[in-house]
Amino acid sequence: MINEIDRLLRRLSAHVTPGHLGSLPQALPPHLPSEYFEILKVSNGFCLFSSAFRFFGLSSFDGIPSIMEWNRSDWINEYGHLARGLTFFAEDLFGDQYAFKSTLAGGVDLVKFWCEGGRADVLCASSLLHWLTHTVLEEKPDLFDHRLAREATLTGLRPSTREHLSFVLPLICGGAYEVSNLEVLNGSDHLSILGQISLRNLNLPDGAKIREFREATDDDDSGT
Repeated sequence: MINEIDRLLRRLSAHVTPGHLGSLPQALPPHLPSEYFEILKVSNGFCLFSSAFRFFGLSSFDGIPSIMEWNRSDWINEYGHLARGLTFFAEDLFGDQYAFKSTLAGGVDLVKFWCEGGRADVLCASSLLHWLTHTVLEEKPDLFDHRLAREATLTGLRPSTREHLSFVLPLICGGAYEVSNLEVLNGSDHLSILGQISLRNLNLPDGAKIREFREATDDDDSGT
């Protein structure tokens, strides 16, 4: 544990200024492993790669919500059972989330929660510290598509810490995986939209195509 903490401190020091861990709040989200609090002793929340990766601490800073605030967000309800039992501790600029999930054996799994579709994949990592030091803080991390993120930056798409790079037509709706289909969107709004779409997609057969989107009108609201 000490070696992993030292390694994390060395690698983080090249990106962020170590934060300060204050007194613990009364209401903490469930499923927080002890390693999470060890990391907070190094930095109480941080951003990496020009805010492309955001790790939630116990306090909000620079537009990054605290882990308590983020796990009280309304967008989580939009995913329904897909997000049940997950405690989100980090995200990337495309909106994919990273979470803790309790296991039947009493342990905690690290999972990647795909914002498009709501699939939760268990990460191949022996611990949170190992994942941060050997995956996130690698010289060439494969956490998200750096090439596409760089292309978006070159076109002027620069999301703040409260925003995501969002596919205008979501990939799960047949959208193109290219920079021309990207926009900057408020993070919570982005996830709320994708949560609703992800739940509705569960009832569609594999390969089903969404032929068109139609804006709601006053007539729709009146039921006529």
